[in-house]
Amino acid sequence: MTKANNSDFATSSNCQIVERVTAAATLLEIDVSRETLQKIYCYVEHLQKWNRTYNLTALRNFDDILIHHIFDCMAIIPVISSLTGGKKFTLVDVGSGAGLPGLVIAAWFPESQVVCVDSVEKKTTFIRYVAGRMACVNVQALHKRIEDIPILNAEIVISRAFASLKLFSELAGKHVSEGGWLLSMKAAMVNEDIAELESSEDKEWKVSLTKQLTVPESVASRYLVGLQRNRTRWIRQ
Repeated sequence: MTKANNSDFATSSNCQIVERVTAAATLLEIDVSRETLQKIYCYVEHLQKWNRTYNLTALRNFDDILIHHIFDCMAIIPVISSLTGGKKFTLVDVGSGAGLPGLVIAAWFPESQVVCVDSVEKKTTFIRYVAGRMACVNVQALHKRIEDIPILNAEIVISRAFASLKLFSELAGKHVSEGGWLLSMKAAMVNEDIAELESSEDKEWKVSLTKQLTVPESVASRYLVGLQRNRTRWIRQ
């Protein structure tokens, strides 16, 4: 497969990705176009190939990649749609690793801009490469630390990489535009982490959203915590 629109997609015997991603999208009540399916198929194919040599992610099993990477990232698509109200946006993925969740988000929102940031060069090299193969022209990869990048003025800054909400806000908060969101994906809802943030002296950030995510084909707990500067009501879903 050379590009995301390659005819191999239509004739491939590996229809499992297409069928399972389509079923996952139905469960999450999100639309999935043929173009998006092509991009996700392309991503999984190239991640598996690169991972044999470059160790981009600890997950190597096909099912693990599909469930714990693709479906995990798909779980936040409905939230992003709701927060942005269907408008174009700029999103920054901090500690993007193999391009997750940034590349999945870029596949679903081709009119919006996605910036994937990681301090490991082999990972940003992969992101640039696979974004090209996916025909995701809306993706930029930066080999830098998030704190060293000039202000990006993004509506959403997201990460699966930070354990601490306080540290995430300190390092990445400057990139959030007025009224925008810091979104942190977590394996567990840690009240101590939220308390640490809200007890900080500057009081710049407030937890405005907490949501338990539904990850297709997974029984693992996943949560999303949303921070905003402005005073908004607490949303618990």
